[in-house]
Amino acid sequence: MTAPDTDHGSPAPQTAGSSPDEVRAWLIDCVAEHVRLSPEEIVPETPLAAYGLDSITAVSISIRIEDHFAVTLDANAMWDHPTVAALTEMLSGRLLSAA
Repeated sequence: MTAPDTDHGSPAPQTAGSSPDEVRAWLIDCVAEHVRLSPEEIVPETPLAAYGLDSITAVSISIRIEDHFAVTLDANAMWDHPTVAALTEMLSGRLLSAA
């Protein structure tokens, strides 16, 4: 296990090599933290808006994703990929292409 990132309380940045399962698990934890639910309550296919995701929360999650995975997201990424499953697919594809 890697040491926590002191800026955001998340592990050191992950780049190519993160499996889709690892990406999904990290996203679930991140979303759960931001919407104040347990990870077990986050269903990957449920729209994030159903958990109360607003624009401020979306920006915060986007920043965490960028920091953690060392990627740059489009400003609309959270709205274009509105579920954990969709975000996982997009990020996994980007990380795979970076390998």
